[in-house]
Amino acid sequence: MTTATPEARAASLFAAVFNIVFEDDPRMTIALHEGNRSRQAVTGALTDDYEMRFDAAEVATLLTSLTRAVAYDRDAIITVAVLADINGDHSYGWAWRIADGAPLDDDAAGPLFDPYTEHTGAEYPYITLAGDLVEPSDDGLSATALTDDVKNVITNHGGSPQPTGSLT
Repeated sequence: MTTATPEARAASLFAAVFNIVFEDDPRMTIALHEGNRSRQAVTGALTDDYEMRFDAAEVATLLTSLTRAVAYDRDAIITVAVLADINGDHSYGWAWRIADGAPLDDDAAGPLFDPYTEHTGAEYPYITLAGDLVEPSDDGLSATALTDDVKNVITNHGGSPQPTGSLT
């Protein structure tokens, strides 16, 4: 699979970071850190069915911003933080550059997380976001532990561009 459009790449990135990090965590936050230092995030909670429930509208908004970052922001970073325990006393975090998919080292990632989040992603430099990731389609997301409404948002965002123009 080759994700040719920024929309497809953004949808693929969102699904990929989720899949890389998710391990039945009680809570997960996926954030976009743009080169201009703005931050946008969505936080999800684990359901009784062991799926992560994010607000679908918030995911759609994040995907729109992520698409802009894929297309235009060479300095953008995507991070994921998950609770390490149910009490919320400690979290683990991962961070990647969007432009090349490379993981950030501890020095670069540290400021992106709160003091209670341990940046563990640097321990796995071989886990990158380069190349083909997750196909943003029904088949590609079938084994992803996201709720169906969020899978639909990802699929719709990453799908083939629709023709534009008048119908006259």
